Amino acid sequence: MGKKLLRALLVFCLAAVATEPALATTPIAVGPQQRVAPSQSELAEPESLWSQEVSFQPARSEVHGADVVDSGRAYDEERGFGWQLADGRRRQCGDRNSELVAIDTFCHASTRYVRTNGAWVAVTSPGSWRFDAEPGVYEVTVTVGESIYHSSRIRHSVQVEGTIAVDRVQTTANEPVVSATVTVEVTDGAVSLDFEGGSRTKIVRVRIERVGGLAQQNPTETTPTTDAANAAQGDASSEPSLTVPVRDQPLIIFEPTAPSSPTLTVPGRPSVVPSAPEQSDVIATYGFDERYGAFASDVAPGTSPHDLFLGYYGPVFEWVDGGVTLSRGAAFATPGPASRAIDAVDDAGEVSIDLWVDVGAPSASEAVIAGLAATGLSYHVVLVRDGSNIELRASSGSITLRAPLSGGALQHVAASVGPSGSKLWIDGKLVAAATGTSVSGPDESRIVVGAYPDSSGSWSGQIDHFEIRASQLTTATVQTLAESNRDVICVAPTAVERGPRSDDLGRSYVGVFQSESDLTESLADAVVSRPDAVRDVLRHANAMLCQQPSSVTANGGGSAWLTDSPYSSDGIFELSADRHDYRLGERLSRGLPALGIAYRITGDEAYAEQALQLLDAWALDPQSRLAPELSPNRRDIEIYITQTGVLYGADLIWDYTGWTPDQRTALIDWASDLGDAVRTTSTSNNTDSWRLLLLATAGRMGARPDHVEAAVVRFTQRLDAQIGPDGTMLRETHRTRSLFYAVFGVAAMVQLAEVSAMSGFDIYALTGDDGQAIKTAIDHLAPFLAQDDPTDGWPDTEIGPLYAGDLLVGVFAIIQRRFPSTDYGPVVARWGSPMFARVGAGHVSVTHGGPNS
Repeated sequence: MGKKLLRALLVFCLAAVATEPALATTPIAVGPQQRVAPSQSELAEPESLWSQEVSFQPARSEVHGADVVDSGRAYDEERGFGWQLADGRRRQCGDRNSELVAIDTFCHASTRYVRTNGAWVAVTSPGSWRFDAEPGVYEVTVTVGESIYHSSRIRHSVQVEGTIAVDRVQTTANEPVVSATVTVEVTDGAVSLDFEGGSRTKIVRVRIERVGGLAQQNPTETTPTTDAANAAQGDASSEPSLTVPVRDQPLIIFEPTAPSSPTLTVPGRPSVVPSAPEQSDVIATYGFDERYGAFASDVAPGTSPHDLFLGYYGPVFEWVDGGVTLSRGAAFATPGPASRAIDAVDDAGEVSIDLWVDVGAPSASEAVIAGLAATGLSYHVVLVRDGSNIELRASSGSITLRAPLSGGALQHVAASVGPSGSKLWIDGKLVAAATGTSVSGPDESRIVVGAYPDSSGSWSGQIDHFEIRASQLTTATVQTLAESNRDVICVAPTAVERGPRSDDLGRSYVGVFQSESDLTESLADAVVSRPDAVRDVLRHANAMLCQQPSSVTANGGGSAWLTDSPYSSDGIFELSADRHDYRLGERLSRGLPALGIAYRITGDEAYAEQALQLLDAWALDPQSRLAPELSPNRRDIEIYITQTGVLYGADLIWDYTGWTPDQRTALIDWASDLGDAVRTTSTSNNTDSWRLLLLATAGRMGARPDHVEAAVVRFTQRLDAQIGPDGTMLRETHRTRSLFYAVFGVAAMVQLAEVSAMSGFDIYALTGDDGQAIKTAIDHLAPFLAQDDPTDGWPDTEIGPLYAGDLLVGVFAIIQRRFPSTDYGPVVARWGSPMFARVGAGHVSVTHGGPNS
């Protein structure tokens, strides 16, 4: 039976806004309340139809039009309804005491508020709600929200019998509650409500109506028809497909100029998805394909990905073809408990891990390869290197399996724990087994790679394609996994023609960093002369096909850029800091240009479509986009160093016919407005150079030449204060990482010069009072960067570490192209090719490369 949708629109003028939370401050003892429902004999008859309206409210609040009141108490068999929470505690319920009595009360469905240092703090509190009901077909209407308090951090989600009713919906003062109806079959004696995927869900009412006996087919899903929900779900007509057309006439057709010229078969996007086991139980998947970021992206289907971040950001890891090699001291972990994974494993009572791993040399002490763990004594499941063995450990040590495993090559390892048995496989062969038992673990578990969250158990080795499932693997499935291609292959979106190849200004290519003719020439030369660089950018683009559209609103923080400082007050890297906006912006700033370059190299419009979908969620859709303004908590530098790459990526696909005219107009307006915001402030040191780079880039994409001119004027005014007569970056000398930030600042200036040149300004030619220029600073740095130890002879403090992926030496590919008469080859040779500028220009060996890149 299909589902019907009921939308309750309530529009009110609210005179005052209350603050969170509204709680019943004194527990009240009341007797069990009997629900008013038909007798069991009546329910046994399919034609016995009935309905019940449940109001969620404090026990003393006045009841308005409800049959049953739920005041947050635990499920009671005699009462026949209530909450099922792991801690057995009572749900907190509130009453706003406003005139809107029908929606004035609610219970917190997924959150508990605790008082800490005099303030109320929201703590996630998973649980479900149950209403006893005989088998049959039911229409269930849920209402979420409340009368007064609304926030971008509150996203309501409800599932009824596993069917989505409300999915991460944000209520507002104009739409304070949202209702949705689903039709479900009940076979287990109760209507159950879950609240997964949202944040701080508040439930107001539930109406349960028995409409018949068991249906003949499974229910289908429905969602509330709010704009926010529609934006989250997307247009069904644009869902991904396995078949991706390739443009008939690629922009660039590569042919070697002579038989003796080296040739390259451009690998492009994988067009076939190999058969694989069912993925519905996959909690998290890591391909380790990014290379250009200090994280591992969770590409498993679903919301709220469990991305992994480095606990140590330094030269103790190395991206390799299809994986990552960790040295002791490096580890990935989720930045906090992996709540979605924990819930799935705890609910299933079973878990499986499979990965490709080179365990390395025998370890002197236990070393953690990967798992779901809180500490070395408290975990759900971990794979551990212990001496010359690999061990599966689960349920905080109550389960242990061991087998010998030598290092030196990647091998497939799988482990499974649950009621059907504990098992360990190596390369598809079962090597250890034990009797079965359910998996359990702490609420603080994180997904980890390379160490426990407290950095103990550090491991050295190589890992690739790591998955966690909330189910048990079979030997047949493991054999399939062991024999399959370990590369992550994602289904690319289907290219769709929605509009013309140019915007209303007649632009099919704007030109952020270089003219279209220069770009075309560079890409053609790269395919012939720098095949490794081309393969590099295509690997990056293929990994970005796995990226789900997301935005700054995904963590409940609204449309503003809100991130915590990455460091605690004592300067230590803080894993628990909320870095969502920056990490996603960072990923898009590098990935969108890679998708755009891949589109122009291969002519495959799937790359452009993927980039457009990512851009739409990030910058265009009013429900999800980043507000084009500065950060309310003064993390403006993160906006400056990420949004240049986002706009550059948009430029590279500007001629794609998948853009609608409205989307192009929205991008132009967004860039223009972002430039307005950036233009209203100023700062010192390298931060202002990055600000000016974004201002000029926004001016190019936003058709605002005044923005570009303002950036050039400001740079001219700051030249003497920034660059000393000998090329010293004056504003960076006092820093503990003075060499790093000197390069960082010069990289911003070089890219600003390139963007400005596209509007006719030559700031390379600008000189200060002592004749210093951008090239003076470049030539001051080059000899140090060409040394094995760049800090040898460096006059200022540099505590390091320095490595190519972080140092932005990639801009020397641009510099060499701009100043061909100066040999910067020793710098390139020292840091290696292909070169990559992680902020801004990206894959410069492909777009700006030459013999020295």
